[in-house]
Amino acid sequence: MKNIFPISIILFFLISIFQVGCIDDTAEQEAIFKNAVDTLYYRGIKQFNIDLDSICTLQKDSMILSYMDSITEIRLKEIENLKQK
Repeated sequence: MKNIFPISIILFFLISIFQVGCIDDTAEQEAIFKNAVDTLYYRGIKQFNIDLDSICTLQKDSMILSYMDSITEIRLKEIENLKQK
């Protein structure tokens, strides 16, 4: 008798788990999962675009300064060459 009570509790627990595991809600779970993935993807893309825009802005500013320095250097060399002639 002493062993029947723990075994009955274990059997009740297992039967409860099997009944819950047999519920067919995969379509609903799949829709929830797809929605979560889409949400995370769009949030990531939005943040990526913001980061990319800031990087492009920084690079554009530094490239403009670099090109201005190069043009200035070339023009100064041309002026020196003209002065020497």
